[in-house]
Amino acid sequence: MVYDAIARLKVQAHWQTDVIAGGLLGTALGIGLPLASRRFRCKSYRAVCRSALTNVFEPASGAANLRSIDASRLTAALWIPRIAAAYEPSAIRVALEDTKFYFTAPLRWDAEDWTYFGITVSAVVGAHAFDSKVRADFATGSDALLNGGKDKNVARDAYPALAIIAGTWAAAGLLGDSYGYRETWRLLEAGVFSRATGEILSRAAGRERPDGSTSPNQWRKGGDSFPSVHTSAAFAIGMTFAELGNDEYRWPRRIIGYSVAASTAYIRIKGNLPWTSDTVAGAALGIATARFVLNRENGNHAQIAVEPQWAVGC
Repeated sequence: MVYDAIARLKVQAHWQTDVIAGGLLGTALGIGLPLASRRFRCKSYRAVCRSALTNVFEPASGAANLRSIDASRLTAALWIPRIAAAYEPSAIRVALEDTKFYFTAPLRWDAEDWTYFGITVSAVVGAHAFDSKVRADFATGSDALLNGGKDKNVARDAYPALAIIAGTWAAAGLLGDSYGYRETWRLLEAGVFSRATGEILSRAAGRERPDGSTSPNQWRKGGDSFPSVHTSAAFAIGMTFAELGNDEYRWPRRIIGYSVAASTAYIRIKGNLPWTSDTVAGAALGIATARFVLNRENGNHAQIAVEPQWAVGC
């Protein structure tokens, strides 16, 4: 930056006062723009950089010497990335903010949200009427035996959803894709939120599993069947994976994501582990969690800082 200013003086491209004024202007904008973007919750700090360097410094007719465009541009290019990076939200800060908004979301529901909630409750109640019949159809052979409600496939049935997260992370590392790492973060967030909520609800409901009782009405008995935590996590991760990323690969992603979700729900029911109504409730919880994560990613707050932005061109 300093070298460029000296060079401009040597070739007499600007007066000394022009270069000094340009440097001051660049510093002011370089510091002020990122701060303003934070104040007004601008979606992207990089957009602020790009706008400043391409629009603010366009020389007006007859005013090039007055503002010393080159000095201003270089000075702002030095300051903007550093100030913006300092105010880019950290992963921990974003996680805490998302956690707060996730668990307090019902306080901000509107009529449409409560309508969806009512539909979900109706679907769960309707599925409850088929709990015994579905158990009789699927619970055959050794799966029909009561074992006290112990989940013998707790790890196996979690692998498909975990594979999506691991695959996304591995692909991001292989391709050097910072957005892939952010996708991995969102997938983890969806899985953790849905899992945590499911665990809380299942402990509160205390419903016995179909491999612990032949009656679907054993509530508050110390069980953990309602809702199906595996199903909720699979739908949360699967839907988030399906709807994130490049539209060029939208359908392959949807096929993978929703197939993992649906197959997880199926193998859980087939293994006589949750009741049908547990599975419906778990799927609804997973879908709601995925929608929350997708909404957060799509611009309701600043993006997570993934890599420092030091490039002069921002």
